[in-house]
Amino acid sequence: MEFIEEDYPKEDCLKICRILTIDIFQNKIVKLLLVFTLFIYSAIVLLQTYSFIVSFDYLSFLLYAPFYFSSFFIIIAIAGTLAITHHISESLQKLKLWKVDHADRKIVKKIQNKSKFLQAYVVYTTTLTLVTCCFHMFPSEEERALFYAFEIFEKYFPKWKDELSWIFLSCFLLLALVMPANFNQFVYVSSHVIFQIYILSSYAQKVDVACGDRNDLELTYNKTFQKKAEEFFITITALKWYLWNKENKQIYSIILANAIKPASFKFSERISVNFELGVGIGKLLYSVLSFLKQLK
Repeated sequence: MEFIEEDYPKEDCLKICRILTIDIFQNKIVKLLLVFTLFIYSAIVLLQTYSFIVSFDYLSFLLYAPFYFSSFFIIIAIAGTLAITHHISESLQKLKLWKVDHADRKIVKKIQNKSKFLQAYVVYTTTLTLVTCCFHMFPSEEERALFYAFEIFEKYFPKWKDELSWIFLSCFLLLALVMPANFNQFVYVSSHVIFQIYILSSYAQKVDVACGDRNDLELTYNKTFQKKAEEFFITITALKWYLWNKENKQIYSIILANAIKPASFKFSERISVNFELGVGIGKLLYSVLSFLKQLK
């Protein structure tokens, strides 16, 4: 099983996820709309904060509190999408991903099934958010009273209140894509990492099976085994482990610790010789033989 690099993003197994969570936010028009929406919500939050400080009213605070605190989440989501999305796309393009189709059949089928489920999940969450935001675009009079933005338009821009209200409400369409985007981006990246681990584990199993019942000494001089072992070690050391969660990092540390463990040959239950000790013994024997030769 040789390493064949995936032609990312053309051969991306999570193409729909990438489109809804990354590609759509790379569009210049969408970026401008995101910046515009970020400006609107930031301005509303600042004005609402100023209003609370200058003339605090307990009942008004309770009325507008849900929208006020949710606006912070919206601002963070938009800012995070603008800041992170480009780096995610760029990092995945630089990474050398193992081609999924080149893995074991069971692994390929497993990855394909998980890919279908994840893509269906992303489509479902995005659609659900979109439908919810569409309902918010046509609020009733009672619902309009919950949004402090309408009071700002009425108080400071009475002539333009209708136009500003429609601009504010139209932002909900964009929020339908932004709100679940950050979490779905995490799902997208972590899924790719998990898929690469699946392929890597399959590769490791094939190396182990290829060894058969050979002992350690035979494997040391077996070129095929040494080549596979070297490829395996290079692959695991090149993984972006710092992007993983705590559990995967612990598993990776165990794999890496076993991978760098020096090979040794056991002569008994208590005596074993590894490469470093073998070289040391060889040097010692050579020194003794040289000394004995000089004595003659």
